[in-house]
Amino acid sequence: MATQHPQQPFNEQRWQLLKNTGGYDIPPYSIVELVGAYQLEEGRTVMTCQRVSSDGPLKTAVNGPMTLVAGGKPQPGTLDYPTYVRYSGTIPENLTEVGPSKDTFTVKSGKTGFIVVGDQTVKNGITLLYIEERPVAGTSGRMAVVTQTVDARTGSGPYTVGTGKVEFFNFTDGDTLTQDTATQYDVLNWSGVTFPVDRFLWVQEDTSGNWWVVSADCP
Repeated sequence: MATQHPQQPFNEQRWQLLKNTGGYDIPPYSIVELVGAYQLEEGRTVMTCQRVSSDGPLKTAVNGPMTLVAGGKPQPGTLDYPTYVRYSGTIPENLTEVGPSKDTFTVKSGKTGFIVVGDQTVKNGITLLYIEERPVAGTSGRMAVVTQTVDARTGSGPYTVGTGKVEFFNFTDGDTLTQDTATQYDVLNWSGVTFPVDRFLWVQEDTSGNWWVVSADCP
């Protein structure tokens, strides 16, 4: 992972060298499709990329504040989400889904893969969105019980995630599972199912500190 570039627009961002092996120059803060990797020198790996070739699913990265010239030298980008990225179309609201779009350098509503988790900002004269990868189901997480109805997602593209509240369960005395009633946590729900009070859920935390429902009951 490369060190932070002096022109980087983010306060805390891990950088990865990207090389554009496609046929188009890639503007700053663009979402790109990853296509491969090679070792520049010991301890330094370069990821190769190109303009997005389909609507997904894709393995992506985001270019940094410098243009990635087609066939040019590697420049800093990031695979570290959440991050800022170019978008096209109407500005989406927080917690709506966006994603890469074929033959563009932007994310937009009606596509998939990311959730808007912050307000737009302007960097070097370019208006950007703050996005996080959309969580997927897994086995790690926390057992929880619904204390305020967790709504289903709404819309038909763009979508808006549902919200609600839960309390977690903790192990006490080594093997006793106890409900922690002292704190309620906000949760986000990507599914089309509404979960009523007292329903058991399995939730996971993303890198922004948001808790997401990943399954009903527990794995």
